[in-house]
Amino acid sequence: MNITLEQIYSATRSLLRFFLPATVFIILCTGIFVAFLTCLQLIPDSQKPPVTISTYCLGFLILFIVLEVAFIFFEATFLRKHFGHKKLSTQRFIVFLSGIPFYTVEILFILTFVYSNDPNIPAAALFVSAVGSLGFFILSCVYFFLTWFLLKCSTTITLQQ
Repeated sequence: MNITLEQIYSATRSLLRFFLPATVFIILCTGIFVAFLTCLQLIPDSQKPPVTISTYCLGFLILFIVLEVAFIFFEATFLRKHFGHKKLSTQRFIVFLSGIPFYTVEILFILTFVYSNDPNIPAAALFVSAVGSLGFFILSCVYFFLTWFLLKCSTTITLQQ
């Protein structure tokens, strides 16, 4: 069996179609996070609230939740458009494959937390690593199950019509 150049291009396009939206979402959220930290540093200490979890952080969390839900609806619509005609088992496998960037970032955070035996690592870095692994675990689960549910609903609605 010969593998042609067209098959390689087709497989590469399919992988980009799976991974690119989640990768762009992760990069976008990272950029927003870095911009948030930069803006937070610009606020004078006298105007910052004394509580660690301030209204800035809560607003930032709400912004990320809204972005995540919007991304999941966009991704479900995108997957439904391209793979809605496939069998349900194939759609579920595609949902799993499209979440690989989230799983990868989660594993990187976990590995950073587990293999940080150096006593010179600041406690804040370990905290960010632990919170990041937990956050991306929750994000991965929400993405997987909500996208799975939205694709399942679309096939149910299609079958009823």
